[in-house]
Amino acid sequence: NQPLISSAISMVYYLWNSTFRQFEIGYGSAISWLVLIIILVVTLIQFWMQKRWVNYDLY
Repeated sequence: NQPLISSAISMVYYLWNSTFRQFEIGYGSAISWLVLIIILVVTLIQFWMQKRWVNYDLY
């Protein structure tokens, strides 16, 4: 079992820890691609939804 604190770390810290402290360069590279894809998907969803969030009507 892992301690509770290690189960609450962020994905970016996990990336840094795996790559630079444990020297797992390939695994760290795979994690960084996953982080990039997640950020890209969230950004594209926000760009797609921003047309519904903005109201230009003046009263």
